[in-house]
Amino acid sequence: MTKGCFFLFLLWICTFSITAQKKENIIKYKKAQEKIEQEIQFLNDEISRIAKSQKNLYDKAIMLSKQISLYEQYLSSINNDILLISEQIHEKDKMIFHLEQNIEIFRIKLKALIKVIYLLRSPTSRLAFLFGSTSLQMAYNKYLYMNHIRRKIIKLIEQLRDRMTILQKEKEHLLTLQDEKFNTQKKLLASIEKYQQLLQEQSKLRTEAKRKEKELRRQLEIKKNEVEKLNKKIQKLIAASETSSYGSKNSPTPSTQKDPSITSKSEKKNSSFINQRGSLPWPVNGTIIGYFGEQSHPLLEDIHYKNNGIDILCKNNSIVRAVFEGIATQVVPLENDNFLVIIRHEDYLTVYTQLTEVFVEAGNSVSADQPIGKITKKDNAVVHFEIWHEKTPLNPLDWLKK
Repeated sequence: MTKGCFFLFLLWICTFSITAQKKENIIKYKKAQEKIEQEIQFLNDEISRIAKSQKNLYDKAIMLSKQISLYEQYLSSINNDILLISEQIHEKDKMIFHLEQNIEIFRIKLKALIKVIYLLRSPTSRLAFLFGSTSLQMAYNKYLYMNHIRRKIIKLIEQLRDRMTILQKEKEHLLTLQDEKFNTQKKLLASIEKYQQLLQEQSKLRTEAKRKEKELRRQLEIKKNEVEKLNKKIQKLIAASETSSYGSKNSPTPSTQKDPSITSKSEKKNSSFINQRGSLPWPVNGTIIGYFGEQSHPLLEDIHYKNNGIDILCKNNSIVRAVFEGIATQVVPLENDNFLVIIRHEDYLTVYTQLTEVFVEAGNSVSADQPIGKITKKDNAVVHFEIWHEKTPLNPLDWLKK
């Protein structure tokens, strides 16, 4: 193998491995984009549904903020796509350049050999070449040389044909990548336009909020009191679950259990709740519109509130499931025909609120992914979910699957 061929082979191997990795990254970005697109479409439907409602100004602002956040992620993902495709195009250009150089070298070599054969094309020329030898050995060597030249020409033609085929495929792939980049850039421009429209809508919504600020603040005060009331109730119920006959982490299983052996297995597994960090299933399918911790109001920037969990906007009639096995220590009715469910997992507790139906009772053992309730709301179907380590609230996003 010549030095040029060896270099070309190494370049192809390196390019292939790098390109394969980039393709995996592009596939990963595509999947993330599809998920974001689904969430955006879901929020579009929800915003369209509440567009004419004056009392849902806050809900629309929350969903709009979430949509803007999703579009920012979406734009970032598309930009990454374009960068990866651009890198692939650059590598493909480099590969084609070296292929063309290699082909040119083959052509020069072939041209030189063909020139030799051309000079010896006639029988007279060949005989003159042979009989011009000073010895029989020299004549034999010349004969071998002519045959070697013919074989080398045939080999060079085959190698040249192979490289021409590879070059054609690489050029076709390059065209495909260039088309993909062009389409992705179009997608980016369309997404930027939509993103700018959302920012304009948000600006209009804030202007509208200023006109209705007095009424909006009154509604927020009511909502704030409701949230504080619910938080106090949850904390009280969590404290109560420690002393209840079936809620205590050291207490025996409730009499509703049929087989005591099941309880011991359950308790053994529940102790591994801490090992589920980052891998717990989601309690309901949907999109997050409320995050853990200190949050700013989407319309009135001077207003802040604390969220001990996350709020998941979901479809009407969605089933709510336990994220891990444990014991339902509290099943409590709330205002507006809603329910709250608390499940203990040894030192940890999970809280599910705003359920319109419940499928478990206090004292029941539940398994991971078991349906525990349902949310049936045409307007604002939101499940509030919390995770506690005894009396300390934790960020659920650190525990749920990414």
